[in-house]
Amino acid sequence: MAVDPKYVETVGDEPSETDFDYGAVLEEFGVEADFVEDSSGINIPANYWTRSLKQLPVEGVFAGKPQLGVPEKIEWEDKETGEKNINFQIKLVVTDDLNEEAYIIPINLKSMDVVHKDLYPSSKLYALQMGLMELKAPGIARTYNRLTVNLDKLRNILDNMEELYFKVIMIDSGDFKYKSFRIISEDEI
Repeated sequence: MAVDPKYVETVGDEPSETDFDYGAVLEEFGVEADFVEDSSGINIPANYWTRSLKQLPVEGVFAGKPQLGVPEKIEWEDKETGEKNINFQIKLVVTDDLNEEAYIIPINLKSMDVVHKDLYPSSKLYALQMGLMELKAPGIARTYNRLTVNLDKLRNILDNMEELYFKVIMIDSGDFKYKSFRIISEDEI
């Protein structure tokens, strides 16, 4: 009895997304495209699949080369009141070259300043800084409940790391739930 080809796994050279002629596709559709540089200062290869923290599964573990962008000013309008608001944000991007994926974690800031004081455990910036400190000195998180973070020093530490592992967690603040992350060691995978 012959095996239906759809059930046969192929091994060897399979075409990948990078084998496509993007120029021909743009021409076929009559589209002119240009690359818009990300204001965070981080370049992600165009063929990588990017997912934000909100899109990642809870309890999922991810790894890759970490990069910390530059602070950004985000202007937005409240849908209910029409009031214009300003937030400040920095992006942590973890690039997984093996799977050609990039994980984007937006981190709220208090301002565009380099130094941020009085950060509490509910802050993603606190989670990043304390998580990195926990890798060097396990148990340190039980000692301190507020931090001052210097973004330049933090960026330097991340730039010198080959791989960062993190786990997606769900936080229940009582009023609402949101996703955050926890830096983990390779041993915790």
